[in-house]
Amino acid sequence: MLPIEENAAMVFHRQTSMQPVPGMPMPEPPAPAAAPAALALPLPPALPLPAPSLEQAITARRTGRAFDPGAQITLDALARMLQLSLGLTSSDAHGVHRAVPSAGAAYPVDALVISQRVCGLAPGVYAYDAVAHSLSLRRQGLFPRELTCWTLGQPWMAHAPMMLALVGTQGRLQARYAARGYRYMLFEAGHVAQNLCLLGASQGWCVQAAGGFVDRAMDEFLVLAPATRTLYLLAAGPGDLDAPLPGAQR
Repeated sequence: MLPIEENAAMVFHRQTSMQPVPGMPMPEPPAPAAAPAALALPLPPALPLPAPSLEQAITARRTGRAFDPGAQITLDALARMLQLSLGLTSSDAHGVHRAVPSAGAAYPVDALVISQRVCGLAPGVYAYDAVAHSLSLRRQGLFPRELTCWTLGQPWMAHAPMMLALVGTQGRLQARYAARGYRYMLFEAGHVAQNLCLLGASQGWCVQAAGGFVDRAMDEFLVLAPATRTLYLLAAGPGDLDAPLPGAQR
């Protein structure tokens, strides 16, 4: 058994998790994958695409929920978003470098893609390998009703062409940082999310971040390993950034 200090992070996670309500549909086990287990993503172009400056992207960033229900995104666009959010970006004499800092270079945060309207990618849940820059299929199909339910009545999450689920494996940090590693894992998820928000802003996309979801349902839907947990959800794609939001503009 782990020392109490090392268990504290998981106790906190459990006590702050949102629980299913009676009668809530829960995910079925995924069907066997009929598609190839891994899909190599096309790398982004070697030269930067024309884009606003960082300052312009920060200024332009808005929460957008009015996704265009008919819009699709390309596999190239998805690949670029993934690589520049948390993938490998360069290498030199010191080694390879990634788009986010990570405590002890442990990289406890991974991303799963929920593909809903991505050209060349069947709808489903895919795990992103940031080192190999590849996707592997975990669950096939479209699940708009379920995703709306499990995100506590946020239908716009299911309207986006894609969602990114950031998941964390705190055990990658535990040996070195004990329970404090849980903080570092959350910091890293924030770094990834901010990258995606600014990338979306640079393309004029809507991006909606959500921390409200039923933990057990999302963990099971994403087919996570027992020691991995869902941390953050982000929906992204073309839409109307000028559409009014309930409450204050964010």
